[in-house]
Amino acid sequence: MCAAAACGVSAGARASPPGLAPNRDEFIPVPALGGNTDVGVEIGAAGTYVRFRDGYYPYRFRLDMFASTSFKSADGGFRFVQQYHTVRLDMPQFLSPRLRLDAQLDFFRLVDAPWFGLGNASVVQDRPTPPGAASPYVYVAEHVRARVLFRIKTDTPFDLAFSTSTRYELADPYPGSKLADDLAAHAIVGGEPSLLETVAGGFIVDTRDSEFVPTRGIFYQLGLAGTVGSAEDVRFGEASAVLSHYASLGPVFIFASRMIGSFEFGQNVPFYELQQGGIFYPRYLVGGSRGVRGVRLGRYAGAIKTVANTELRMFPFPRFHVFHWTVLAGATTFFDAGRVWSGYASRPDLDARRLGLKYGAGGGLVFQWDEANVFRIDTAYSNDEEGRTIPLSLYFETGFSF
Repeated sequence: MCAAAACGVSAGARASPPGLAPNRDEFIPVPALGGNTDVGVEIGAAGTYVRFRDGYYPYRFRLDMFASTSFKSADGGFRFVQQYHTVRLDMPQFLSPRLRLDAQLDFFRLVDAPWFGLGNASVVQDRPTPPGAASPYVYVAEHVRARVLFRIKTDTPFDLAFSTSTRYELADPYPGSKLADDLAAHAIVGGEPSLLETVAGGFIVDTRDSEFVPTRGIFYQLGLAGTVGSAEDVRFGEASAVLSHYASLGPVFIFASRMIGSFEFGQNVPFYELQQGGIFYPRYLVGGSRGVRGVRLGRYAGAIKTVANTELRMFPFPRFHVFHWTVLAGATTFFDAGRVWSGYASRPDLDARRLGLKYGAGGGLVFQWDEANVFRIDTAYSNDEEGRTIPLSLYFETGFSF
């Protein structure tokens, strides 16, 4: 996300991929069939409407809508695992050429939300599975969130960024689960339903030549956030940096890398926040399709989280046509690594003394439909294999991991 000047593109002469008119509307309504090894098979519907016009970079506006549910096999049948519904509006020139609006409303309900314990040394042990649960390391999570992000273009490479997020969080542990035990022992907080309000501010530096398939430039997000909650006297802050880099290696290859540091501090940080990081676009970090691929979603939690990603992307073939769309197909190889610390005091019982990096390595396929829609299929192996029959994760996702 960047203003035209920041990306090195003239607002009056934005470049479009070959075969695509500069002034056009892209509308792709598709059935959503995907998922991954964390949430099972996902089905639903998605729609993206993007208006491209001269004088607007990267587009006049973009509207994304998505509704889905997922299920897994269990006890000889199927069980519904997840509901996820979202709508997002992005307007790079909102009221003024200097102001960008990014607003999103989403809801999810997940009956297999993960919780494996606090710290980098948490382990998966044999323990009884609670009635109605798929594992002793899951709980029922419900989440409703409204988020608004404003970016203000300055006459420097730094855009000012401000965001607010209002959300309702409900964590319902299964009796006898790992989460129920940790809450009962007062090792963590977050077991009560809560309304959370977050205010964040910082800087964004964006010199990418494209927001969809960048071949060069940087995308930095640096900021501070403060959150208060309606229950359990939740009051905490976060400082984070997300530093992404892109470089073209000839006509076929693109090298991409990212470094993330997230530092949470304050009073009574809810356990589900300890699994995530990032000020403006929070996500699960050490685990999941957008953090350390191959490591299970939400596998590690702590106040301090670090992640490093490297990815080699290759597009050796020209675009081809599928009906009235143009498609660019490519492949990727990647290596992700990360670590958490439970807090700022030394806790070798929770974090261990060794380096303890969690990593994932793999590759996949990527498809760009017209310009604004990118779909990828990744498979990853990880050293974090305990409790798994197959040490591989498979992801069907929209957009690059970073």
